[in-house]
Amino acid sequence: MIFFKFCNFRLPITKFCKSVLDEYPIHISQLHPLGLVKLLHFEFSCIALGHIPKITIFWAFFVLVWKSPMFTFDR
Repeated sequence: MIFFKFCNFRLPITKFCKSVLDEYPIHISQLHPLGLVKLLHFEFSCIALGHIPKITIFWAFFVLVWKSPMFTFDR
């Protein structure tokens, strides 16, 4: 519960968030809260700028990396 509260994660998740999580072979519980924040921030920034968030654009900015003990998105 604290995990979701820290990264401001709400259910139901957006289609973009689900599509990104489906692309990687990890469970959401393996993703660091700050990694999830980066994912959601990217999505909301795209929407605020009037663009549709796309996975290919997300990949241009972020990669999934292992930072013990969890995965996160890094530049």
